[in-house]
Amino acid sequence: MPVMHCMECHHEWESTSNKSLCDWCGAGGYILEKQTSLDKSIIALRKKKEHEKILRKMTGKTDK
Repeated sequence: MPVMHCMECHHEWESTSNKSLCDWCGAGGYILEKQTSLDKSIIALRKKKEHEKILRKMTGKTDK
């Protein structure tokens, strides 16, 4: 999910498309970052297989 930057009002927003318009002023923008910090964190956790431990902890399920 890219982080966009407006060329008019300089608002930043997350978008599902790199062609979306600013939700504040309606102007066009450009991609500031290809992935949000959350996206990057999730990818890093998946690579380390840490997401499984976190999900078990969140749901209260324990290893058997």
